[in-house]
Amino acid sequence: MPSEISRIKDEYTAFCFDEACMYIITQLQDKQVPSWREDAENEDRTRKTFLDVHMKEGV
Repeated sequence: MPSEISRIKDEYTAFCFDEACMYIITQLQDKQVPSWREDAENEDRTRKTFLDVHMKEGV
């Protein structure tokens, strides 16, 4: 696991790090571009409720 290679001792931090690594690997294997923080900063930052999201999707 990547967290073992990096010698991360905290269990939760190791879990998050491993998940992030797996996300990046999966995106690259699927020939997609991972979504980075800069991409998120350019998105609409208004808070949305559960209903707002589902009403917009028409669910």
